[in-house]
Amino acid sequence: VGITISAASPDRPLVVSSVEAAGPAERAGMRVQDRLLQIDGIACTSPNDAVRLFSMNSPAADPITVHVLRDKVDRTGNLKHDVIE
Repeated sequence: VGITISAASPDRPLVVSSVEAAGPAERAGMRVQDRLLQIDGIACTSPNDAVRLFSMNSPAADPITVHVLRDKVDRTGNLKHDVIE
């Protein structure tokens, strides 16, 4: 999906630490330092949760709804996997 995430501590949201240029996450509007709160309506509490939730999306062509916190404002975007045919 084109992001790297990190967990500052178990009681804080996951932090986007990098976003791949022109990748699915950047196209969905995600930015470095966004706090990843939910993927498809399910809370993310660990990097493993995020990996599992991103990979559960099936088929890959369906968009994933991501809910992030940026500058104290909740934001929602639709992330679509790149599909290689």
